[in-house]
Amino acid sequence: MSSALCSPSARLLLLALVVVAAEGPEQRLVFPSARLLLLALVVAAEGPVTTVSTAVVVPLLPEQSRTKKEETATQRNTIIILGKFLGAGAAFPDLLTGGLGQHEEVWWTALSLALSQPVPQVQEAAVVALTAALPALSNHRLSAAATTLTSALLDSQRQEKLKSSIVNCLAALGRLHPSAILDHVLSHLLVEMERAISFWDVCDNDQWVKEVQVLDTLAVLTLAHSQVSQVLPLLWDRTKASLAKKPGEIERAIHFLSCVRKILVNTLEEPECREYIINEWCGIKQTMALAVSTIWECQDTAKLPSVMAELSAILPGVASHCQRSLLLTLLFTGLIGNEDSPRAEYMVYMTEGVLMGARSLPESAAGILGQLRKVVWGPELEEKSEGAREGKQEVRRVAAILHASVINKLPKGVSLTKSLEETWSDVMRELEAGVSKGKHRWALTIATWTCKALILRGAEEWKQWCIRMQELLSDPLIGMEAAHNFGTIVKDHNYALTSHTHANIRGSLKVWLAPWWNYSALLTNDIKTKSCALVAIASLLPWLTHIVLNAHIQKFLPVLLQGLNTSDFSKIGEASINMERHDARCGSETRLSTLTTLASLLKQNASPAERHTSTLISFLMPLTTYHPLQTVGVKALECLAALVTLPVSVILPYRNEDKREVSRKEGIKFRASAKTRYGVQCAFEEHVQKVGVHVCICVCACA
Repeated sequence: MSSALCSPSARLLLLALVVVAAEGPEQRLVFPSARLLLLALVVAAEGPVTTVSTAVVVPLLPEQSRTKKEETATQRNTIIILGKFLGAGAAFPDLLTGGLGQHEEVWWTALSLALSQPVPQVQEAAVVALTAALPALSNHRLSAAATTLTSALLDSQRQEKLKSSIVNCLAALGRLHPSAILDHVLSHLLVEMERAISFWDVCDNDQWVKEVQVLDTLAVLTLAHSQVSQVLPLLWDRTKASLAKKPGEIERAIHFLSCVRKILVNTLEEPECREYIINEWCGIKQTMALAVSTIWECQDTAKLPSVMAELSAILPGVASHCQRSLLLTLLFTGLIGNEDSPRAEYMVYMTEGVLMGARSLPESAAGILGQLRKVVWGPELEEKSEGAREGKQEVRRVAAILHASVINKLPKGVSLTKSLEETWSDVMRELEAGVSKGKHRWALTIATWTCKALILRGAEEWKQWCIRMQELLSDPLIGMEAAHNFGTIVKDHNYALTSHTHANIRGSLKVWLAPWWNYSALLTNDIKTKSCALVAIASLLPWLTHIVLNAHIQKFLPVLLQGLNTSDFSKIGEASINMERHDARCGSETRLSTLTTLASLLKQNASPAERHTSTLISFLMPLTTYHPLQTVGVKALECLAALVTLPVSVILPYRNEDKREVSRKEGIKFRASAKTRYGVQCAFEEHVQKVGVHVCICVCACA
């Protein structure tokens, strides 16, 4: 600032301009007058002009703000200018103890009266002014301001915009004087929350809205250690009480958890608050214990995923500051410790997304994988009750998925490579041990989910693991099990390895896996291996998008035709008389999966099937008439109906040469048998009317 402005004459001139600007109502409609006031403070901060400045301006603005003849806009700007003037003056200690402090009662009364005025614009201006003037307030006035603002906040007649400004003002006040928030704001908010809870059974919508507003305000204002230590335990108790009551209160519990999450986000970086949350309140134990009890006891399964989502959002913060060994212990003793009531999908929903409390894990987390694998293929125990056996299986399934989650989040490098080598070594050891098919099945589960985790993260090793999975198709014990697991790899699971559970996703299962598939297994002379390969592809195709299927349809159609070939599966039955019941049904399962995929493809676009039309019809017609499973017959009818869109010359190229009308006779015969078999059941009537007639006319050339 130039020395000319600092001269006594310049200061006096500036003061005169300030007084003129302050006394002229038309000048207070615009903000240059406010800037003049602030400039006067800066220039006159030291020297005798300071006392004159504050003695003139501070009483003048409050007096003008109380003048009833003032227009709303003028009154509003007067209040805002007063607040800015006080806020700027608070930067100079001499002013706080001098002119500003001496007139505190005057301008505080002016701000309070403006806040109580019926005009919303003036109320909003008062809150803006008070927010700016907070540094100039003494602790006594800050406490009074907290009380006044809280009353306005809880007033249902106040506008939402005003309440939002009040919350921001209280947040700024809390940073200056935390005890004022604790004593004069939070206590009132908690009382209001309890009152709203008591009105829940009355279904009072206004009370419900007020409760949500109170919780949102608590989340913003709970910042200091003294506030967190009082609010957090109370909110947690109310959450547990809501979850333990009737299902209708789960919505309230979700709002409580959301408030807790926001408080943790705002306070965990502050050392004193973090010490309380992690060590005194034991945040990780509290969260895990509530998650466990909710999973086992919650009656409203429709709302349970929402509760789990909030808990999974809370866990990363508290878990990232606790010991890894403690989290692992809680994981095993809590979530997978109750084997009488298995609910694996919800267990995984929470733990998979927040395992180790991060989107990515440190290399030290690789040691967890070995412990998880031990859980998966632990000792085979003879459980007396069926529930215990099911519980044991769910425990192992959860551990296998958590194992995949760790693989998905480990950083690329030596740790990941070593972990994958150890995992495959353990898988092969279990497969080669030949102890039991159960052990083999769980080893396969580990391999399946690991493969899925690698594809999702776009790791280089995913192709190697897919090749290994294909090699398992020739295993005499688990070949068919491995075939069905290819559907698990591609299928979306809403509780594991998804973006909303913080999985590391860089690749697309449905785009990468389809063109990569190695079809050499279909060329083998081993009928059983060939059947497993067909089942694997049939399990894979239904989960692929139509874009992917259409892009590779010329590869898929020959495979689908092999899946329809009944002669191959008759050979399987002859060669494997002692096959287990699950494998004996593989022919029907493969055909049904194949027909489902084929029908979906043909409905989208039947033109790629033109070159295979004669083969398709020769395979599909017998299935509609002679196959023992009606579901297979119906799917075959759907495929035939989709072929109707092709030209008749393609479907029946020799139609004009059929002088003896063999096609017509076969069509009539087919229609009669189809109506006899399916027409008696309402579920198939639509297929018979649509397919039985149109296929007979178009496919069998009955027209």
